[in-house]
Amino acid sequence: MIPGEDNPMQVVYVAHPLAGDGSEDWGNREKNIYRYLCFVAWAMEQGYAVSSWIHHELLYQRGLKRPFNYWLDRDVLLLAKSDQVWLCGPPKVSSGMRVEESAAIGFGIPIRHDPEWDDPKWLPPLTPKLEYREEIDRQGIAEIKRLCEGLGDLGRAVAEERERAAKVCEAMVVGGRAWEHDQEVAAHALFAAAEAIRAGVKV
Repeated sequence: MIPGEDNPMQVVYVAHPLAGDGSEDWGNREKNIYRYLCFVAWAMEQGYAVSSWIHHELLYQRGLKRPFNYWLDRDVLLLAKSDQVWLCGPPKVSSGMRVEESAAIGFGIPIRHDPEWDDPKWLPPLTPKLEYREEIDRQGIAEIKRLCEGLGDLGRAVAEERERAAKVCEAMVVGGRAWEHDQEVAAHALFAAAEAIRAGVKV
């Protein structure tokens, strides 16, 4: 039984790892987003409204590059207006979740945390299950391929082109995109070259 079922209009804030702070089990951004959405759907199926932070991630992926605390402050504001906080994963693998847990305690908001939710392979019992998709940034991949074809020897590339390559690759790295092996190699090569440019090293 989920707490609050007798009051189906309660608002739940679903806290969940996103980047996973380097954890091997929780480090896949796409899988974390999928699992988070499963919890959101599960809560909604139980009659709750969900206060969601997912639009922050979508805005970041689409170019609104703001510091970590910019987004976390807004997450906490959403949390503060919720009736419950669900910790859907171990807070130890997510600095954001640790802040959210502390905020919920400080605000006196009830916390729900089931130990089985700490298993990254455990999913809420949804029927039907949500479809899992690896969101590939095909436009970004095409841009990387174009830059690779045009650059040839990185040492002969103009700084503007290499900087443009860096921005494309950086957006994909931060967004946790799924690449084929050759695309990943090209991305890392271009990204490393651009980092060298920023540091004033000739490549």
